[in-house]
Amino acid sequence: MKPLTPGRSSGRIARDGLFALWWLAALRGLRRGEICGLRWVDLDLEGGALTAHQQVCQINGRVHIGPVKTPAGNAPSPLTRQRSPC
Repeated sequence: MKPLTPGRSSGRIARDGLFALWWLAALRGLRRGEICGLRWVDLDLEGGALTAHQQVCQINGRVHIGPVKTPAGNAPSPLTRQRSPC
């Protein structure tokens, strides 16, 4: 088995149905809980930014929704124009 490299993995990830989530995690630094906590109101298409206001986590088998871990989590993440991978 050959290891995934940026060149080999980019095509596979671009065709993945969860491409937008991979992109947010890898290129915008959002944590898994922040991605799971995203809502449409967190997306500013006109301003080109995304702000994670909450996170989702599981504690003792129960799902909890709460604020992001750090103040930096509330900072807007700029969005860039992307060509469709399909």
